[in-house]
Amino acid sequence: MNIYFLVEGDTEEKVYKAWLKYLLPELTRIGLPHQVDHHNYYLFNAKGQPGIIDRHLPDAIANIQEYSKYNYLVICLDAEEVTIDYKKQEIYKCLKSNNIDLVNIHFHIIVQNRCFDTWCLGNKGIYPLQPEISPLLDYTNYYDVSINCPEIMGKLDFNTHAQFHKDYLKELFKINNLKHYKITNEVIKEEYLEQLIARVQNETEHLPTFQTFIQFCNMIKSKL
Repeated sequence: MNIYFLVEGDTEEKVYKAWLKYLLPELTRIGLPHQVDHHNYYLFNAKGQPGIIDRHLPDAIANIQEYSKYNYLVICLDAEEVTIDYKKQEIYKCLKSNNIDLVNIHFHIIVQNRCFDTWCLGNKGIYPLQPEISPLLDYTNYYDVSINCPEIMGKLDFNTHAQFHKDYLKELFKINNLKHYKITNEVIKEEYLEQLIARVQNETEHLPTFQTFIQFCNMIKSKL
């Protein structure tokens, strides 16, 4: 079993690497795609959009076709200001315009809706019992993500959903005496992932795109 992961940025590279260690410990990360052998995964950081779709996705498929040992290609990227379906259409439009035939490649798309920080808002353990200080108080009054699904939260008066979701998370970390710029140092911990998994197990309609990632890992686990 070998998997080629194409992720959007630095945060995803660090966090997916840690989470895969907990979820799929049988797999070993390799540094270069040609090193693939048995029970390996290769993870490529595309450094953002649109490069992940326009440039790196065709390159990833070419690598997989060349080395022929990969069973799955998984692309992980933010929805940002468009819908999940629209983001998927962008991907398939790229494949079509480049005349790329997936042939025997098992292709999975994981859209982080709205962004990776949105998933992180699903950890109920980082919420105070009662926010008392703005802007967190204002954010909670607008939309309490400890109760409601973070993925369908609006953007308040921010320019984009991602900006608001990132700032909401920053304020939650601040209330817990954690620095936003070290957020990945907390998110990569197994207990943080366990909190997110508990959230979707208890509230099955929440974080549906995070659930696609967990479901994929569970499916791979069953095949190992």
